Amino acid sequence: MLDTAVITGGSGFVGRKLSKALLDGGEFSRVILYDIEQPSEPLLPGEQYVQGATQDKQCFQDCLMQHSPVSVVFHVAAYGMSGVASLDKKKTWEVNVLVSSSSSSSSSSSSSSSSSGGGSSSSSSSSSSSSSSSSSSGGSSRLAAAAAAAAAAALAAAARAAAAASAALLCGTQRVIAACAAAAVPRLVYTSTCNVVFGGEPIKGGDESLHYIDPKKQLDYYSSSKTHAEIIVLRANGTPLAAAAAAGGTEAKNTQEQQQQPPTYPRLLHTCALRPNGIWGAGEIHHSVRLLRMAERHVLVATFGRADAVQDWTHIDNLVQAQVLAAAALTEEKHYVAAGESYFITDQAPVNSTAFMQPLLEGLGYTMPKTRLPFWLVCWLAWASEWAYFLLPRRLGFEPLFTRNEVRKAAVTHFFNCDHAKYQLGYKPEQRSVDEYLPWFIERGYGAGKQPGAAAGQASAAAGKQGQQQQVRRTQAAPKAASGKRGKAGSSKAA
Repeated sequence: MLDTAVITGGSGFVGRKLSKALLDGGEFSRVILYDIEQPSEPLLPGEQYVQGATQDKQCFQDCLMQHSPVSVVFHVAAYGMSGVASLDKKKTWEVNVLVSSSSSSSSSSSSSSSSSGGGSSSSSSSSSSSSSSSSSSGGSSRLAAAAAAAAAAALAAAARAAAAASAALLCGTQRVIAACAAAAVPRLVYTSTCNVVFGGEPIKGGDESLHYIDPKKQLDYYSSSKTHAEIIVLRANGTPLAAAAAAGGTEAKNTQEQQQQPPTYPRLLHTCALRPNGIWGAGEIHHSVRLLRMAERHVLVATFGRADAVQDWTHIDNLVQAQVLAAAALTEEKHYVAAGESYFITDQAPVNSTAFMQPLLEGLGYTMPKTRLPFWLVCWLAWASEWAYFLLPRRLGFEPLFTRNEVRKAAVTHFFNCDHAKYQLGYKPEQRSVDEYLPWFIERGYGAGKQPGAAAGQASAAAGKQGQQQQVRRTQAAPKAASGKRGKAGSSKAA
C-alpha cells in the first residue's frame, strides 16, 4: 500500500507542483490538498481536495483522521507574503502562527483565567462550608450539598472557558502540529522563509548558524510570524504521537494478546523547515503579477538600489525537489537525518533583482526603466505609503506600490549557502531560464497591448536570447568564492 500525504495550502502554486511531484514519484498513491480555496486547475488522478483552514484544528485533525494513516504533512499554507496582505497583522498571525496579538483573545484568556481562579476559591470555601456544616442539622446539610454542587458546576464551567481560551490561542502552525500528534502523523515538513534571518542587513553566503532576527525588529508581520512558526515547528520535533491513532485509529481488541507483546516505545513526530527565497516559475503570481500590473498601469518608472546588489531566488522545481528530499530524510531508512533541522533552499545563483525581472518584462513587450532612485528615498516612500494605507479610508482603494520589507528584499544583498541541504538531503539545484517562464504569461493575456497572439511570436523568439543573457548576469553576479559566511555564534536550530 502506497502512502498518503497531506498538503496545507494545497490549492496554491507550490502545493499543486508538490502534489504532482509526489504522485509522479511513485511513493504516494494519494495526496490530500487541504486549503480554504478550491484548486483553480482540475484535480489529477490521486489528488483529493478537502476544504478547510489551518486555524480550524478540529477540521484539520478530522481530515487527517479520515485519511489515516497519513505518512507526512507538508505545511505550505501561509498568509501575508507581499502587498496589502503583508500589512494585515491579525490574519497573518492567525494563519501563520497564533492569535497572540489579538486583543479579543487576550481578554478572553484573562477573563477565563480569572474565572478559573474564582472557581478554585469557591471550591475551597464551599468545601470548608461543607466540613463545618457536616455536624449541623439536616437543612444545613442540604444547603452544604447544594453549595458543593454549585462549586463543582463553577469549576466545570471555568475549565471549559479555559479550554476555549486555550483553543483560541492555538491557531495556524500550532494547530497543524497538534493535529499531527493527535492523528499520529510521523513527519512534518514546514515551508519557512529565509526572512527568519534576514532583517535588512547584507548577508553573503550565510548558513544555518545565523541567528534568528528578533521578530520585534522585523519590518513586516509575515517575517515575524514565520520566525515564530519555524521555531515551534523545530521544537515540536520529538513530540510523542497518539497511541490509538498510531495504530490506524483502532485499539487492540484482545487485551491479553496486547500484554503478551514486547514493550514498544511511543512513535514520535519528526519535523524540519525549509527556507526558500523568492519562489519563481510558471504559475507564480505573488511577485511577477504585481510587477506586470505596475507595468500595465505605467507606474513602473524607475528601479532602485545598488546595481551590484544581488539576491537569491528559488525556482519552484528546486523547492519541490527539496520538499520531497526532506520528507524522505525524516524516515528511519534515512536515520531521521533532517529531524529538527532547517535548510536554506535556493538556486545558488545570486542575481540583481532588476536583472532578474528584465527578461520577463521585455519578453512581454514592456520597457525596463533606466532611471535608478536612491535606496533611502524609496525606503521613505514605502514608509509613507504604508502609513497612507492605514490612515486613508478603505473606500478609496489605496494600496501601497511596495512595502518597506519588499524594498529591502529587492535592494539589499542577501544570498545563502545550501551546503547543509546538499550534504544531508542530497539537494541539487537546477538552473532555469526565462524561456520556460514567458509562455505561461502569454497564454493568459499578459503583455504590452494585451494581445497574446501577436506577442507570442516576438516573446518566444526573444526568450532564448534573453534567457541566455539572464544566465550570464547570474554567473557574473554570483560570488567567486563558494565558501559561506557563518554567524559568529549560536544557531537558528531550535533547542
